[in-house]
Amino acid sequence: MNILLNRFIVGVLFFLPAVAGIGQDTIRFEDALLIQPGIGYNRTTFQYDPVAYEILNQSLDMPCEGVTFDSDGDNEATWEKITVGENGYFNSRKFRGGYLYIQYESPVKKIMILEATGHTMAFINGVPREGDHYNFSYSQIPVSIKAGMNHFFFIGGRFPMIKVILTEPVAEAMISARDLTLPDLITGEGDQKWAAVRIINSTGNELNDLVLECETEEGVTIQTKVPLISPMSIRKVGFRIQDEKTIPEGKVNIYLELFKSKSKDKIDQLEFEIESKTPDQMYARTFVSNIDGSIQYFAVRPGNTPPGEKPALFFSVHGAGVEARNQARAYKPKDWGVIIAPTNRRPFGFAWEDWGRLDALEVLEIGKKMYSTDPERTYLTGHSMGGHGTWYLGATYPDQFAAIAPCAGYADLLGYAVRGSDSGEPSRMEQMFIRAANPHRTRELSRNYLHHGIYILHGDADATVPVSQARGMRELLGTFHNDFTYYEYPGGSHWYGDISMDWPPIFDYFNLHTLKDAKNVKQVEFHTASPGVSASSEWITIYNQESPFDFSNVKFSWDPETNEISGTTENTSRFSIDVSSLGVKSSIKVIADDQTINDPDPSDGVVWLEQQAGKWTQTGTPDRFNKGPHRYGNFKDAFRNKMVFVYGTNGTDEENEWMFYKARFDAETFGYRGNGSIEIIKDTDFESDIYANQNVILFGNANTNKAWKSLLPNCPVQVLNGSIRIGKKELKGDDLGIYFIWPRDDSDLASIGIVAGTGIHGLKATYANQYFLAGPGFPDLTIFRFNMLKHGYEAVECAGFFGDDWSVEKGDIIWKESE
Repeated sequence: MNILLNRFIVGVLFFLPAVAGIGQDTIRFEDALLIQPGIGYNRTTFQYDPVAYEILNQSLDMPCEGVTFDSDGDNEATWEKITVGENGYFNSRKFRGGYLYIQYESPVKKIMILEATGHTMAFINGVPREGDHYNFSYSQIPVSIKAGMNHFFFIGGRFPMIKVILTEPVAEAMISARDLTLPDLITGEGDQKWAAVRIINSTGNELNDLVLECETEEGVTIQTKVPLISPMSIRKVGFRIQDEKTIPEGKVNIYLELFKSKSKDKIDQLEFEIESKTPDQMYARTFVSNIDGSIQYFAVRPGNTPPGEKPALFFSVHGAGVEARNQARAYKPKDWGVIIAPTNRRPFGFAWEDWGRLDALEVLEIGKKMYSTDPERTYLTGHSMGGHGTWYLGATYPDQFAAIAPCAGYADLLGYAVRGSDSGEPSRMEQMFIRAANPHRTRELSRNYLHHGIYILHGDADATVPVSQARGMRELLGTFHNDFTYYEYPGGSHWYGDISMDWPPIFDYFNLHTLKDAKNVKQVEFHTASPGVSASSEWITIYNQESPFDFSNVKFSWDPETNEISGTTENTSRFSIDVSSLGVKSSIKVIADDQTINDPDPSDGVVWLEQQAGKWTQTGTPDRFNKGPHRYGNFKDAFRNKMVFVYGTNGTDEENEWMFYKARFDAETFGYRGNGSIEIIKDTDFESDIYANQNVILFGNANTNKAWKSLLPNCPVQVLNGSIRIGKKELKGDDLGIYFIWPRDDSDLASIGIVAGTGIHGLKATYANQYFLAGPGFPDLTIFRFNMLKHGYEAVECAGFFGDDWSVEKGDIIWKESE
């Protein structure tokens, strides 16, 4: 299928030559074209990109120097010539909101490895591929080169520079030496530890017969089967290393071989070093993440806790661009606790929200168990983006920490990173997406800080995160909080040495605070925007909301002498009280919103109350199929629980290609931003038993994806060629795209995420994956037209949330015509 731009002229432009680099296997580019039409790839649900629209629509006029690009009379821009700099990069501030365009003419059809850096993403012959916008310089993407002219469009990234190199693959599968995830070996432990490496599949076929064999310099080997790697893709895969008790401190050589399991033919090999540490040194541990089955790590700075005492846990979250190892290294050992630093999945990651939040929760639980920490002494701190992470995690999970200490941090991601617009009052449709992003609005949850003490540290000369951010939070806390300390470091910039976060008064402050056992907590005030993000504090849980993703509040007190639990609720339709954690042995009385429930019968120690006809009524344990903290939506929530991507193969050739392209692009994006490892399979290879209790992301509709029928037989949303039916309503056209989440009928936990279109234009409309950004909100369901890239929210036809029973009828779903 020819998916190239249909108006491109075949032929090499005189100012866009491909020149040989080091040997014939490397191609570098000296000249290119640049345009800055003012595209918008920021923390918004829908980005503005008229160039991408024309590329996907195959209607873009061939870029030529001096040619003007005009999108409906707005943001007119001209293609300009740009020459590569001495550093091998194309350098221009116009990459911010701009594109770099390069041509390459090949005499033959072949596969090459694209090593580009500095770009947000790329269109290679019209096909979307993930970029390297943080300039990590480990991007190696296999791409299909056609005989004749090939077109490369690169969207600018975080920095004003882009480098582009093409190389020839040396084998059908290659081990990349870049972006390794490695543990430290620890003397005396002698167990198996996980590591991860990226495998490049430079063929048009799936690779499912590979084995990695790891050998230490002591000659101990261990083999690990490599999971399936999709055609023309990269997957980061785990392998095991044997940590021998006798390995001394220092550098250890590791030998890794990739071979076929049946033939035993060696395909590639890699030698690298790994650190061996003593138990009292700073070190890194790895684990298998429940989010996607990938290998992640966290760093540990052991303390000097006296024998027989349980150590405190100091949970330290890093700033943007900082590795967890460096975060832990910045602290001096403490004589009463251990410092644990999670990764946020990457040095930039997800700003400690979304999957960064889930990573933090995973590591927090691992750390508590592995180091047998004192349950009364868990503390949270962090610097810069980690300062934000401290504000955010402290507000979202208030009963987890005895005290928090944000350093040089901003509280609210959306208030800090997303500037306001002059567009006026948001439309009703826009408000739906703003509401879906409410879990990111930290300041709205600020009363949760009443659960713990707060120490705020900020340099008064900080030019990166202005001290006004800290002063604003001091002012806010001053209206209701009676246990916080505020200190501005005189002359302190954003970083003024390790004391920017390893500040002794913080730990003195921590030492004055402990977590209470639930039975000693007499009052609970708790706020959340989604039970799926945060549902509980102490002995009370918000299970369902009247208006999903609006803010819910509960405030209850317990009198142990009378066994009376009384309080108020807001935007809560079901909640529970864990009376067993209170140690109540006799009958109790519950008063909720001035309604009395005498002597409720606790089911397994929990009292469940539900709004029925405007009154609180005791009920039993809720049906697990229904919405609850375990599975609440929104659409982003589908991308967890070891999700598997399933793309359709039952459409036209062009549709089948695009379903795979989209699945691969999403896997690449999550891999880059979240150090992820996602299995991509055909619909014909999906079997419910093999992927039991895992989330599934379906790419394609009921006609084009054969797994649809088995996974979504009772779903009220049916996507077909040419139409979408939602309950009794129907939308028509082949240009409709849809994102939505739905529970798996065969699981109490797992969900299905659907990325579908009603035709090839609908499929292309879904190419954007802003749902992997921290900040943008996506409700349970969104339907939009192909022209979304040009018109944003105006192209949205339908959006909203399903009911607590996942029905359309009881949901909160709005339609364009109601605007």
